[in-house]
Amino acid sequence: MIELVDFWAIKLTSPVHRVAAGPKLVAAGLILAGVIVSRDLVFLAGTFLLLTGVILLAGLPWVRVLLAGFYPAVLLAPLLIAQGLGNPLGGLLMVGKAVDAALTMLAVVTTTPYPVLFAALRRVGPGLLVDTLFVAYRSFFILIRVTQDVLLALRLRGGLGARHWGRRLTNISQGIGLVIIRGIDLSEDFSRVLRLRGYRGRLGAPGTEWRFRPPELGALLLGLLAAAFGAEYFVGDVLAAYNGYWFVLGGLLLAGAAAFRVLGKGGPVRWR
Repeated sequence: MIELVDFWAIKLTSPVHRVAAGPKLVAAGLILAGVIVSRDLVFLAGTFLLLTGVILLAGLPWVRVLLAGFYPAVLLAPLLIAQGLGNPLGGLLMVGKAVDAALTMLAVVTTTPYPVLFAALRRVGPGLLVDTLFVAYRSFFILIRVTQDVLLALRLRGGLGARHWGRRLTNISQGIGLVIIRGIDLSEDFSRVLRLRGYRGRLGAPGTEWRFRPPELGALLLGLLAAAFGAEYFVGDVLAAYNGYWFVLGGLLLAGAAAFRVLGKGGPVRWR
């Protein structure tokens, strides 16, 4: 999956991809804030439509991205079942928040190359911390792949099918040791690659991460509107009567993005 995310972020081109990483992150943070504090299903439904429109406008395989966005809702299912059906509104709010939050982050990481994301974060955060997160981001998925390869090798050789539990635990512990050794080896290789490519205590991309043009200002405006409508409960329900407009805005953006793709202006529609 990580290869697909990198491919979508780097190879695809769209108006969403061209928005600078810094303002995109701020807009996503504002939308997340609105989703987290919201207690209105209409707002959450409007945000879902808006994010679906963004995914379509970006030219992403929208079916696959939406399915990934619903993973948190699946994970919430046991909790909702345990709570029972006494409060269906609360359950729907939890599902809506989880899905909207997941789609917000997916819309960011699938339209922005990860080096550019971390370069934008480096402008506003501690450099050492951001560089550590950058390396950890890649290493995490590399180690997952190594672990999968080790488990596959153990299964093929019958190491996980041993009837004797002692033998099985021995095989698993040896596999864990192999993963650790392989991880150390990969980290040393990665360190050498960084030094060969001129790393001197700084990772970054060219300095366009915080430019502000009409697309960036439009993204920030959407983020501010999302934060305002989401937090309407905390400001005396002043905007509660206008949440329907947010739903309409989300629907219009979705319809416009769909038309943009269907008419071929932004390339073919990717379904999967």
